[in-house]
Amino acid sequence: MTLWDTALDGAPEWHDHLAALDAIVVRMRDVDPAVLSVAESLGSTVADRVSDRFTAPAGIYGYGLWSLPGEPPRPAIFVQPGLAPSGSAPAAVTPAGSLLRQLSMTVPDGTVALALPPPQLQRASGASSIAPGTCVTVGSRRATLGLRVQVPAAGAHRAILTAGHAAPGPGALVRDEAGDVLGTVLSCMDLDDVPPGVATADVAVVRIDDRRTEADTDIGRHVDAARQLDEVRLAKADARTIVLGVSPSFALRQDWGSWGHVAITAAAISRSGDSGAPVHRADGAVVGHVVAGYGTAYSLIQDAEYIARESGATLR
Repeated sequence: MTLWDTALDGAPEWHDHLAALDAIVVRMRDVDPAVLSVAESLGSTVADRVSDRFTAPAGIYGYGLWSLPGEPPRPAIFVQPGLAPSGSAPAAVTPAGSLLRQLSMTVPDGTVALALPPPQLQRASGASSIAPGTCVTVGSRRATLGLRVQVPAAGAHRAILTAGHAAPGPGALVRDEAGDVLGTVLSCMDLDDVPPGVATADVAVVRIDDRRTEADTDIGRHVDAARQLDEVRLAKADARTIVLGVSPSFALRQDWGSWGHVAITAAAISRSGDSGAPVHRADGAVVGHVVAGYGTAYSLIQDAEYIARESGATLR
């Protein structure tokens, strides 16, 4: 099961509550004149965030579950700074809650709202050998290799994943740090490849050049869904943090699709250059790939099973 399926399975008492939040978030993806009018009535701070089409729809990234150490998970909406405090608060007392209430979309009691700085697309550095965690260049874009896969529809050749937003398109050459060809992009999908509001994987499948060998590694031999409060770290890195939030759909911009099935960490474990890098749980299981983050605040991890399924690949 993906991380969101796992979260739902462990929180049956919140199913109706989360269904209500889903309906609200879907409605707010259409930032129509009524939404803009209400936002303007709440002041410039709210209006600026809601009207900017290059940010999350109505300033709301999405909804999900949020946990703090020692506390059970709670339903949450994730919003831009200025619409809620960074440390979370009851949604009803936040500007985001006021906006929804005036649109006759009252958030169910018990929901928290918390602000996250806008996630930044990220890529990574690493060694030149072909293995998960390797730094690569696709055209002029840098990224990191993730899980090893094969694609039955493409003849089951050796392949490996990376971030979709790092790939210009199918046929693009993927090079190692020495500039040598490592492989070719077979397929890729990204937020701007789907209609607004549609959840998608952020993933590219790279066919490994037949002349290249792969390093022996345990990375990816155990894959599992992240759960809230799991300790996680980036492959080949020492920085560790815990998962606090999970969401089925997380938007970056009004005119793009959304990241499907993501985990939100308590602190950043990635930086510019790390998109596509595999993320490990403390027991060694790979739970997903980095897709974005913000400074030292947090990282976004997209579920490994979801990525593989949406790309048509199977893990190997």
